[in-house]
Amino acid sequence: MLSKRNNVKSMMLARQQLNLSSFWKKSLFRSFAYALVHSWRLVVGYLPFLLLGLIKRPKKTLPMLIAYLLVQKTSTWRSLIHRFIDFGSSRRPKFVPCQTKPYDPKKQYLCSLHPHGILVCGFYNLISRFGKDFTSDSFELMDGLRIVLCFAPAVQHFPLHGEMYGNRVTNATASTIRRILNDKEAGLSVALSPGGFSEAVYTGASSKYEYSYLNSRKGFIKIAIESGVDIIPTYSFGIDSMYRTLSPGRHWRAKIAQKTGLPLVLWWGKYGTSMPLHENHVTATFDPFPSSQYTIDQLDQCHSDYLKYLKQCFDNHKAKFGYGHKTLVFIGKNKPPPDDNVDGDVDNNVISRL
Repeated sequence: MLSKRNNVKSMMLARQQLNLSSFWKKSLFRSFAYALVHSWRLVVGYLPFLLLGLIKRPKKTLPMLIAYLLVQKTSTWRSLIHRFIDFGSSRRPKFVPCQTKPYDPKKQYLCSLHPHGILVCGFYNLISRFGKDFTSDSFELMDGLRIVLCFAPAVQHFPLHGEMYGNRVTNATASTIRRILNDKEAGLSVALSPGGFSEAVYTGASSKYEYSYLNSRKGFIKIAIESGVDIIPTYSFGIDSMYRTLSPGRHWRAKIAQKTGLPLVLWWGKYGTSMPLHENHVTATFDPFPSSQYTIDQLDQCHSDYLKYLKQCFDNHKAKFGYGHKTLVFIGKNKPPPDDNVDGDVDNNVISRL
């Protein structure tokens, strides 16, 4: 009897040790996946090696690059990489629908993603974790809307981004957005970040203010009016303080970024790496703004009303998401932020909660 009890205890101990070993292996692998996902997500993880290979060994590197771009388009590869991204993504970011009623999946919308951050980090995390249906018929988090992401042209070819977004990502030119919204039979909606790389320059610029580079950006408003669609504003509270960025010359860099489409922003996270300082961000969606009720002659009024509506959404929800100390400020090409607003400090209120 005693021997039998000892055998049971030995088996239980062995099982506990096995579980502990599996836990540590999984934790180490997840840490590796987390580091890889964040470094490749922001390009810096592979770009130096790619450039070095193209310079030193172009005959070997170029065929490998072409082969990768071809494999990237296959469904099996996309599914495999998407699962890996999901495994390596943080579970801290949250999604909170704040609209009073579900969106109509039979309607088309222009989804406006605010703020841009370094590379639209809020939406990236949501699609990585909850977007297994993103490239299929609907996106569950947005009440079944079928969305095409309109980003910088190169994004659709970036590793991780290309696999995860699949055929639901394209460029953000006005002609492309109009073509998608004017195809009423397909019934697709679009999502874009109107602040663009100009807004990215101001990531982490202030511990008190969040800068939205929309003061003179009316293109997306004009497209919404002409296409007869409403605008769904989304706001990711907290991604503004995920990274530190270079402070000098923000305004002129933002102006050049707007003109050239180049991301003139130098960022760094934890320990100077691509690991974010925190991931306590919340992406919220709001009731559609009725841009379809305006005429093109009312473009300026529609733009002004949208900015007021976006600020109202921000002010009404910032406190419950832990960012009550922040103020949303609209800036632009001809409206730089006041000098005393840009302090380059990271948001200590967020860091203290880590």
